Amino acid sequence: MASLVTADGTTIELTDGETLIGRGERDESDPPKVNVGPFAGGATVSRHHARIIRGGSQWYLRVEPEARNPTFVGGRRIPGGEETLLSDGTSIQLGDLVLRFRAPEAIPPRDDETMFESNDVIVAPEPSPPVPLSPPAPPAPETVAVAAQPPPVDWPARLPERPAVVSSIGVSEFKRVNPFRGLMIDENAWADAHEYHRTLARLHLLSGHGWGIVEGLEVVADRREPNTLFIRPGVAIDPHGYALVVGQERRLTVTVGQGVTVYVIARRHEELTAPQRYWSDQDEYTRIIEKCETLVQTTPPLAPAIELARVTMSGALRNAADVLAPQPGEIDLRFRERLAIRPRPDLAVAQLALPDEPLDGSGSRGHIPGLRYLLRELSLTTAYRSRWAGSVRLGDSIPAVSFLYLSGSRGFHVDSTAQAHLQDFLQHGGLIFADGCQGELTVEFAAAVQAMATALGRQLQPVVRWHPMLTARHVFAEPPLSSPDRIALAEGDGIVLSTADYGCAWQGGAPDHPLSREMVRAALEFGINVLVYARQRQRPLEALDYD
Repeated sequence: MASLVTADGTTIELTDGETLIGRGERDESDPPKVNVGPFAGGATVSRHHARIIRGGSQWYLRVEPEARNPTFVGGRRIPGGEETLLSDGTSIQLGDLVLRFRAPEAIPPRDDETMFESNDVIVAPEPSPPVPLSPPAPPAPETVAVAAQPPPVDWPARLPERPAVVSSIGVSEFKRVNPFRGLMIDENAWADAHEYHRTLARLHLLSGHGWGIVEGLEVVADRREPNTLFIRPGVAIDPHGYALVVGQERRLTVTVGQGVTVYVIARRHEELTAPQRYWSDQDEYTRIIEKCETLVQTTPPLAPAIELARVTMSGALRNAADVLAPQPGEIDLRFRERLAIRPRPDLAVAQLALPDEPLDGSGSRGHIPGLRYLLRELSLTTAYRSRWAGSVRLGDSIPAVSFLYLSGSRGFHVDSTAQAHLQDFLQHGGLIFADGCQGELTVEFAAAVQAMATALGRQLQPVVRWHPMLTARHVFAEPPLSSPDRIALAEGDGIVLSTADYGCAWQGGAPDHPLSREMVRAALEFGINVLVYARQRQRPLEALDYD
């Protein structure tokens, strides 16, 4: 017998002829009915929502004309009054309720299937040919059959039946209320008015932006409670064009055993509220609350649910040390569907001035034109929007930026106040780029940066191949502008030391030593790498979002 399977694994047997799927008890005029109200999402199913009908050896779903919430079969919306063929494993969504249709393994033909209908005329099956009484003729000479070549398939035949947006919306025309004096306003007029705007909004989101995670909704481990997850606030658009909003941080607990893969999902959920007693002595609800439901399950999500994360249990849940290659037990965020069109994130930059240097751009801080050119290239060639936060003196509080640029050609001292500000900046993922400007005292500047790193608990190491600063946006085998007689680039947990004078290279070279176009381009591309690396130290998931 055919059946429906709910998200929690409950199996609902269907009758052999026609079964009504809806909410509430069966009325006298109803065919055999399945009450799905008690299941998750069942409150969004209409009292008479759809019928599943057996026709011969096939099964169909027909949407009731009075069904208010949408019906999706295999991801395609089925309007009211229409029907569609069901096959084994087909996903059915009635409102927020998700079911899976299971066909019987084999359905023997009924006795009344000895005849079938064709154009409303009963056609009897062809009689079997009579058995010959004479001995069979000798076999014909054996010939080699040549398989007929199928006709070539041209490109129109490979086009989809309809665009995915059209299937998701499920309508090809829009009906709105035409107001006039004396218009009778009833529940149908209200429903048509609201459905018109809801459908247009969904069409705009899907066709203009697509579906996926817009921003936020990161899943992170709770370090205080084992096997507990946090879902951070955020916004997404589901495959049916509905907005999903999580306004406050949510906590979920994972209770499955080791070796099991679990999926953290988000899906649209409707709740009926504000009931009033109707004249028929039944509660009718005057409002519908649309919300985003988040949960953990052991099966991959079915559309329109969106995957936020997955993890294969192994020990305590952990945040991934490398979001691009999570290990068992670490939260895997690689399968999140990110929306391609979204607001551009800011990448903020400030310049760090030594204590006795002016803040007007003079002195050894003459790299402001180079920084301006670098930020211009960042905005033009990456998904980031550059933001200049100005200059701040070493020892002052640091603005909310991702990248601090420090240049110089002599030594300097970092007191305890400056150390405290820089330590806080580094602990929040920021990056300090100390760029030695060419001069007689560049060695002293490099020694001061080394001492600052030691005071902040960092150890500088030469940057080697495959470091993110060499691959974050443009690919380098080694740092550009390197020289055998000096350490071109070293890094230690957020502090970068350069002795290649990239600041001058970003503006074409020193006044008395212009660089070639190839060297200037390489320096700018490398600078973009460093900026992107700085931002992704603060927001590691952006290595996935903007890869």
